[in-house]
Amino acid sequence: KRDALDLLGQITGDKSPVALTKADAQRVKDVLLRLPKDRNKSPRTRGLMLEEMLEVKGLPVISSRTVNVYIGGMQTFFKWALDNGYAAENVFTGMRVKVSSRAKERGRKAFSTDQLQKLFMHLTKNPDGLVQKDTHKWGALIGMFTGMRLNEVAQLRVDDVVCVDGTWVIDVNDEGDANKSLKNASSHRRVPVHERLLDCGFLAFVEQQRAGPSGRLFPDLTYSRQNGYGRNLGRWFNERLLPALGMDEPGLVFHSLRHTMITRLAQSDAPAEQMKAVVGHKQAGVTYNTYFKAGFLPAQLKAVIDRFDF
Repeated sequence: KRDALDLLGQITGDKSPVALTKADAQRVKDVLLRLPKDRNKSPRTRGLMLEEMLEVKGLPVISSRTVNVYIGGMQTFFKWALDNGYAAENVFTGMRVKVSSRAKERGRKAFSTDQLQKLFMHLTKNPDGLVQKDTHKWGALIGMFTGMRLNEVAQLRVDDVVCVDGTWVIDVNDEGDANKSLKNASSHRRVPVHERLLDCGFLAFVEQQRAGPSGRLFPDLTYSRQNGYGRNLGRWFNERLLPALGMDEPGLVFHSLRHTMITRLAQSDAPAEQMKAVVGHKQAGVTYNTYFKAGFLPAQLKAVIDRFDF
């Protein structure tokens, strides 16, 4: 949302945000549709002013999905402005672009059984030396066996791994570090440590990291405002590991580990409410949203997450 509002300011200049019109919002949308992909990383656009970036020819532009993410951030701001009497209308209502069925099909997908087995073998036995850091090994394994989002994994602190009523869990929270964040309220949860992670020596790794001064599980991952702590882990997984294993397919990225967990749990007939509790999705209905504040017991969710296997 900060990036969306930064872009809004760059496009509209000195005009007060709450004075923007529908015509201004349309102009913002037009600029977003021409915005170069990876504009702050590409050597052809890095360091240029926005107007200069838009003049560079032959560059791929951001996806319709990303355009909608930016517009969504602007809509959120204007809803707040409208609700609090600072604006007469939400000028970004109806500005999202239509994402084609074909584009949706090109979205993220789950890993196959063979791909999961290959990933697991290389992450644990490392026959080709592709895994050169504990951060890469354990970051990917946590993603595989918990379905946690990339930044949820990357920002973990050693104190987030705790034993509750005899069950080891990973406490997904935004505490202990000013730079930690969660996608939404439902993201705050306790994910049981999968039996395979325990067998791989995960708790020994956590104890090893407790000796470090930072308190973070992966202290070598640096923070950026745009990507949180997850950028380097995600780039290694997406741009090095997957291509080296012949998995550089459209739709396969680190986040596909989350898709895979959700897919496999659904296929195992896991109870929907418990599955949502594991992956941090909002529950449906008054029963779970209003009355069930205590949540499921760690042992209950451990039995669910251990259904994930390949």
